[in-house]
Amino acid sequence: MDRIEVQFDVAGAACAGWVYEPEQERAGPAQRRPVVVMAHGLSGTRRDGLGPFAERFAGIGAVALVFDHRGFGDSAGTPDLFHPARQLEDWRSAIACARGLPGVDPARVVTFGSSMGGGNALAAAAGDRRVAAAISQVPFLDIIRQAHRAAPRTTAKMALAAIRGRPLPAVGQPHEAAFINAPDSEAGWRHAITSTSTTVPVTRPWSPTSWSSSNATSSVDEWSQKMSGNYS
Repeated sequence: MDRIEVQFDVAGAACAGWVYEPEQERAGPAQRRPVVVMAHGLSGTRRDGLGPFAERFAGIGAVALVFDHRGFGDSAGTPDLFHPARQLEDWRSAIACARGLPGVDPARVVTFGSSMGGGNALAAAAGDRRVAAAISQVPFLDIIRQAHRAAPRTTAKMALAAIRGRPLPAVGQPHEAAFINAPDSEAGWRHAITSTSTTVPVTRPWSPTSWSSSNATSSVDEWSQKMSGNYS
């Protein structure tokens, strides 16, 4: 199994990705292969636990493209800027990149994500009728029904930060204004982002994660529209 560093352009900024290629005997000598496009949501990066999933896909003969959104991980762009529509633009470009990879069947593209990334995977597939399937683990789709109900004081701080465009921590405690502040969520997040694969040689020194503790917010209206569940 090989892992190759790739880049693709989104509005003049380079998004970084890894392509996991199956061994030739798994893929078949003349057979075009399906490709799975994968990313985290929010501030997660390709280094944060996606490798083992990509390896399993490659192990059964598929290609996997794992990428970082603009502004996060190894990708260019405004650092730490989380904007739902912006991340979906990255997904569209990643899918186009995947379709152009050597040996890939452009009619067999699959999207994959978890939590916020799961919502993005569904939205990206819904927006492209050529996508063959979507794999979405515990998707975050509806901010009203799924988000943790923080105390009114905490919710007011979050709304004010969004309106003023101020940064919020990616994760925090229930009493803190943060994107993710449900009980025990910070410990769970930190556990998830320190998971990595050891079966594929790493092409550069690995660090547990390159996500920042704060993210620039989008407006309340735009955030709510993205997470409205309308893609189901």
